[in-house]
Amino acid sequence: MSWQAIADRAARAILRTFNENTVSEVWFLIDGNPVDSHLIEQAVFDCAYIVQDPQTGAIVSSTNPTLGVRLQDLPRLPLPSDVIQVRDKLYTIDDVIQDGVTAAVLILREA
Repeated sequence: MSWQAIADRAARAILRTFNENTVSEVWFLIDGNPVDSHLIEQAVFDCAYIVQDPQTGAIVSSTNPTLGVRLQDLPRLPLPSDVIQVRDKLYTIDDVIQDGVTAAVLILREA
């Protein structure tokens, strides 16, 4: 089994474990059009973002909400300015922080 496959299986298990969303709560909007939306079945939505910088050990935090996703669950790589709908609320992606293998944290702001 390749490293990519192992990382993807681990990400799937983590998202399944920590997923707080019920089905149909998270959508990736393509061209801002709900008709062409893509359902994200497993994602971890958080109201704020806190992480430790591995280089400096400094705590980096933001009051922006975030969404943890597996990249293969999205119809394409997310870009800043793409729109995500979570619990009937629209968010614009401000930043995409990829783990380098299979997952990403999307930094969001209210649209």
